[in-house]
Formats: sequence, C-alpha cells, structure tokens
Amino acid sequence: MTDETLWQSLRDGEVKALEMIYKREVDHLYSYAVRFTRDEDMVMDAIQDTFEELWNKRKNVSHQVTIRPYLMTAVRRRVLYILKSRKKILEVSDFEVDFAEIDNREKQWIKSEETKETHHKLHQSMEFLSARQKEALYLKFFQNLSYEEICSIMDINYQSVRNLISQALKKIKEEWK
Repeated sequence: MTDETLWQSLRDGEVKALEMIYKREVDHLYSYAVRFTRDEDMVMDAIQDTFEELWNKRKNVSHQVTIRPYLMTAVRRRVLYILKSRKKILEVSDFEVDFAEIDNREKQWIKSEETKETHHKLHQSMEFLSARQKEALYLKFFQNLSYEEICSIMDINYQSVRNLISQALKKIKEEWK
C-alpha cells in the first residue's frame, strides 16, 4: 500500500492501516530513537505514545505527508521531551547523541568493505563531528532520507542540513588523511 492509501485508510478509522504502519515502521523508529538514549523501555514507550497520538489525531493528518519522516519527527520530539522532563538534558544542543555507534547492518558493510584498521580510523574521524552532524549523516546515509525529510525531522532548514552533511563529510575526509 502507498503512504497516501494508508493515510486515507487510517483517516477512515481502519485499525488495520495503523497496524500496517506500525509493523512497517517500528524497527526504523526504534533504531533511530535508541540513539538518543540507552533507555530502551522509554524509547518503546515513546513509540507507543506516538502511535496512540497518531490514532487519536488521524483525521487531521494530511495524505500528502510521507509516513516515515512524519513518524521519525514525532518520535524524536517525544523522546527529547521525555529526556528534558527528566532533567537529563538542558538543551537539545547540549546532549551528545551517539550516532557514531554502528548497528548490525553497518558492521556487516564495514566487515565486508574495510579492515579493522579502517573501521577504527572511521570511528575516530566520527568523534570529531557534532551530535547534529552525526544525526544528519545517519538520517541521510543509513535511513536513506531526502534532504527535505531530514529538514522536517531535525526541524532545521534545507541549507542547514546540506551544510551539516557537507561539513561532516569534509571533517571525516580531513581526519582520514
């Protein structure tokens, strides 16, 4: 089913549409949100709350919105809100998100493409990036999202996303040398 069809079914009150969206997106949402905190239970609660809110506000969702970026934005906001309310962070820019941590898919790619030394060098290069740069790279290269979708998720303008990614890649290249 297309996103537009799913949105329409959801607006019509079809629980099956919500289930389909959940099954299709929950793993992506989890792997993204868990990078903000190690509290896996909190992450799952945030995802569940997001889907509950989606159901409650289903009639207001535009059918022109792409599902994954919409949900990633909602989950990101909910996780950050929970973290702020727990007073674990003061500002969004003050916390360090571990986007350099590599998941299984990335490990497989690195093992097949690079040696351990190269992996270590890449990891060291990533340490010089800001949390926002790491997040932008993750969304672009590991979630395969467009710049527009990243803008929506990170709540920044198009040029800022381009700059973050460009500067991050430039830093990585400099450190690589």
